[in-house]
Amino acid sequence: MMKNELYDLVIIGAGPAGMSAALTLKKKKPDASVLILEKNDVVGKKLAVTGNGRCNIDNATSGFYNENLAFFESIGLSIFTEDEGRAYPTTESAIQTREYLLKQLIECKVELMLQTEVTDVSVCSHCDKDKEELKLRGAFDMDFTCEDSNIFCIKAGKKLQIYSRNLLVATGGKSVSLLGSTGDGFKFAKSVCHKVNPPYPSLTPVKIVDDISSLNKMRIRGKLMLYKDKKLIHEEVGQVQFKQKSISGIVTLNTSMDIRPDGKADLESSYAGYVLVLNPMHHFDIKHIRRCLKAKLSILEDKGLSNGAKPVPVREEDTRIRNIISYLLEGLFPVQFAKYVADNMNLAGEKVSQIACDNVTEFINYIIRQVQNLEFHIAGLEGWKEAQTTGGGVDQSELNSSFQSKNIKGLYFAGEIIDYRAKCGGYNLSFCWHSGIKVGTAIGELI
Repeated sequence: MMKNELYDLVIIGAGPAGMSAALTLKKKKPDASVLILEKNDVVGKKLAVTGNGRCNIDNATSGFYNENLAFFESIGLSIFTEDEGRAYPTTESAIQTREYLLKQLIECKVELMLQTEVTDVSVCSHCDKDKEELKLRGAFDMDFTCEDSNIFCIKAGKKLQIYSRNLLVATGGKSVSLLGSTGDGFKFAKSVCHKVNPPYPSLTPVKIVDDISSLNKMRIRGKLMLYKDKKLIHEEVGQVQFKQKSISGIVTLNTSMDIRPDGKADLESSYAGYVLVLNPMHHFDIKHIRRCLKAKLSILEDKGLSNGAKPVPVREEDTRIRNIISYLLEGLFPVQFAKYVADNMNLAGEKVSQIACDNVTEFINYIIRQVQNLEFHIAGLEGWKEAQTTGGGVDQSELNSSFQSKNIKGLYFAGEIIDYRAKCGGYNLSFCWHSGIKVGTAIGELI
């Protein structure tokens, strides 16, 4: 079945990039014919779960915010910002925001085809042979104009064929595949000879070699540092969330962007050079902490529990010291975290027992140094189901400032399908809106 119409723009994907492109074009050129093809049964399926349901729609520090804010205002969507520039709709409802955008699409007479999966994309140059072939196949009633340089043929389902002067691929990446992101757009980009940098999970929890199961569901604030071959490559302050076998939380997800396997056959060995170091005392007043630890140690001394006068086997002495350290840290951290730190503290090469008995200040400083450098060895990254975004994608070097292909006139890409790196906090969505707005504006100036 063919749709007997030549569209001004066909968009594959009804996410933020696709919807912003359609609305921008229709605001600029109300008579433009725009069709969105979406394989899900609703628009903005991934948008509806962003920001823990509050819809972290943008970030005031993204660099695209002012332009995006003008777009939101043009469609009557009110926004406010809070900590670290995170922007939310005033409704603080991702689902309501999705429904509002759908209403705007309908009011602007954007044609929508839901539950329609695109299977193939092709392009034919505007020449007499191609023109006559398409006419013979009954594609259009209208004639081509001399300005037409390319006509795009989009196949969907088993029999549907659609034609357009311009094509926007806004299918997203491969992250959160349960919401429909399966990397289809990369296949379409490659089919028209576009460079696609290998996709990889981004903004994802980090799997840990060490046994951290005792810390499951615990949240600890501090500075998280990433080292590669003992060189610091990323650091960020915030809350770390421990899971059964991995570490999550915003700072961890941001850090994950700088973790790449080196391609060794043994996956765990591929990450051997990486180490996460957590300093959970980063925001503490260390002078105050020293006084607190000294007071607790004095209590132990008064009870005679810290005195190691009687010789004991090394293993028993090791256990005694760890119990003391755990007790001291319980006033600073959750009990289970204090125990984990004490149990995993490096006592080798240190005369800790002697220090504990002879030099209180040195013993306290030793504990603080150890706590400030908690190491977690990396086993890998969680996969696509846990990743918030996609790394890699369509290479930006092959796109112009309007995100139009430099190789094929009339072909555009927008949103997560493009190779663009951004941290958590609305930055990735900001780029989606921005790229969609740019595409809609550019096409509006050409038709």
